[in-house]
Amino acid sequence: MYRYVFFDFDGTLTDSSEGILHSLRYALEKMGTPPLPPETEKLFIGPPLQESFALHCGYTPEQVVQAIHLFREYYCAKGITEMAPIPGMEEALRHLQDRGLLLAVTSSKEHNACCQAMENLGLAPFFAVIAGSESDLSHNTKADIIRSVMEQLHLTEENVPEILLVGDRKYDVIGAAQWGIPCLGVDFCGFAPEGELTEAGAVAVVHTAEEMADYILA
Repeated sequence: MYRYVFFDFDGTLTDSSEGILHSLRYALEKMGTPPLPPETEKLFIGPPLQESFALHCGYTPEQVVQAIHLFREYYCAKGITEMAPIPGMEEALRHLQDRGLLLAVTSSKEHNACCQAMENLGLAPFFAVIAGSESDLSHNTKADIIRSVMEQLHLTEENVPEILLVGDRKYDVIGAAQWGIPCLGVDFCGFAPEGELTEAGAVAVVHTAEEMADYILA
């Protein structure tokens, strides 16, 4: 059985789509960029923002920094409240904690915003460590954030067989694989294109918080 479970945030612990999309539209408007199609907007939920703005908007590195600043301007003021926990998540986390598992958050969301959101949602007490990305955009890959959590928990490569990462996008699977950590895919919100998690190498894909807990404890 796993001893440590690392969780992504957006689309895994919460449905944060409303706040993310409002923040994105605010940033695009301020940047003078035309609105994106809904199917493209959806692709901003999960991956690092610097990658998404460059890929989907064609921004230069300087424009990416400006767009992220604008995104966070709205998100920290309003977007952080425009989210809700995945149905059944609190019960699932309590069940895992009661069974002695140590839980952590490994999110691409900016660290302070992630901590504040976890507090607002009442989920913070379940987690030994909450780690997000750096505000200066350095060390922001999923693998970087996993390293930060492992260091804070004093884990080494010897502990890798005891760790599972839970996430809803290929970026979670790929980042975990760089450490040799398996990733359980979750399809709670439908943010990932169909088949993405399986193709990326997720060990399984579950559809409810209850299924997630059952898999982890099996």
